[in-house]
Parts: sequence; C-alpha cells; structure tokens
Amino acid sequence: MAPTVALDNTLGALEVGTMISIFLFGLVTSQAFAYFRRDPAGCPLRLFLTLVIGPFQRMTVELVHTVLTCMYIYEKTITSFGDFEALLNVSTSFNVSMLPVAIIGPLVQAFYAYRILKLSGRRLTPIICWTLSILRFTNIVGISIATFAVSNIPEFKLRFGWLIMCSLPLSACTDILITVTTCYYLRSQSSAFPRLVPRRSAGRLTRMTCIF
Repeated sequence: MAPTVALDNTLGALEVGTMISIFLFGLVTSQAFAYFRRDPAGCPLRLFLTLVIGPFQRMTVELVHTVLTCMYIYEKTITSFGDFEALLNVSTSFNVSMLPVAIIGPLVQAFYAYRILKLSGRRLTPIICWTLSILRFTNIVGISIATFAVSNIPEFKLRFGWLIMCSLPLSACTDILITVTTCYYLRSQSSAFPRLVPRRSAGRLTRMTCIF
C-alpha cells in the first residue's frame, strides 16, 4: 500500500532536525565540560549564573529536548511502523518537547539584554529585548498548550498556525537587535583606545612581511 503521507517533509524532516539537534547537544556538552575543567572553582555568583543560564543549563535543557524528540521518532518509526496516518498525529513527547525551547531561548536573550544594559548604561534597548523575550516565552508556551487541544498536525496548522508565524519573527527580531546593539557598543568602546590601532597595524605588517 502506497503511503498517503509525504515522508520527506514529515518523518524525513523530523529525523534530519533531530540529528542536527543531537550534534548541537554534543557541542554544548563539550562547552560545559571545557568550562568546568578550566575554572572548576569559580566565584559563587558566576557559578550560579553558569548553572542557571550557562553551558550546564543549556546542556540540561538540550538533553531533555533531545530525549523527547528521540522518543517521538521511536514512537513514529517503531511503535507505529507502517501506519502512515500516525505521522500526522501529535503525542505527549511532541507537545512537551517545546517547553525546553520556551525556557532556554527567552532566558538567554534576557541575559544578553542585561549585558547590553551594563555595557551601554541605557535602558531602552534592554527593555525592548526583555519585552520581546517575554512575548516569545508566552508564545511558545501557548504553542505547547495548543498542541494538547488538537489531535493532529493539520488541525493544529489550521487553528493555531498563526502562533508559529508569530514565534519566528519575535525570535529573529530579538536576536538581531541584541547582536547589532552589542556590536555597536563594543565597537564604540574599542575606539576609546586609539593608541592600540597603530600597534595592531604594525603587527599585521610584520606578519605579512614574514609570510612573503
């Protein structure tokens, strides 16, 4: 019997995304290991921030997210093997897997907005970033709750597709605003040390001369 559901943009996309997620989880794990190996006895405040929003916290959330997505793939490829219509049905692991994203994403964005506040001394941009982060958190939690109200993905797309369309711009706008603002203030502060510029230029010329 030929499948009635396109596997490329359903199960295939899910498996590719999960493999990428597992790869990123490995990178985060290596980052956390390297951090604690380099500075195992840091100050209590920095250790707390690291555990809450640093590599360890990201590793924990990534672990939960990876386990849930792997459970979902196992359910669709093993438990429901041959049932192509089941690919469109949602499950508890699928619904709950969105909550880790709702936690870590806005929390990291809020932390970087706080760094902008300390870097610039101005409140406007951090307040905008914090507002967008709160909206994004609320949006993703709403998506997770909405998945419990439907039985399949097409129904979710029809009733709550606008939540997904709102989530992507919120995340992108916040990340772009944080990146641009941070680069701007770092660039502005680096210009306060003009005497270092000739030294850098001389260093580049010396290295180029050695190469040739």
